[in-house]
Amino acid sequence: MVDLPLFSYTRPYNGNPPFQSHSDTSRAASQAMRGKLSKLHSRILEALEYHVFPVGMTDEEMCNYLDLPGNTLRPRRRELQLMNYLTDTSKRRKTRSGRQAIVWGLV
Repeated sequence: MVDLPLFSYTRPYNGNPPFQSHSDTSRAASQAMRGKLSKLHSRILEALEYHVFPVGMTDEEMCNYLDLPGNTLRPRRRELQLMNYLTDTSKRRKTRSGRQAIVWGLV
């Protein structure tokens, strides 16, 4: 298991998941995610650390590997990027739809 001090010094969004201020459902989703972020962040980091070949993963690959919906994974991946744990590897891979996607890797 990855043992990183998540949220120990740099906390994007002041440590609270962002939400759309005009949307009561967005606010509720944000509140529901509080306390779950470190666990989700760790799962994403572990997936990237132990997923050996090919190096790095696209958002779609991470969603499939972790069995997470994109709306859960993408914001957590962005937070890890903001905390300088993940980086764009400059590689691209095709998604199921045939479009190119960023391959994310550990810093």
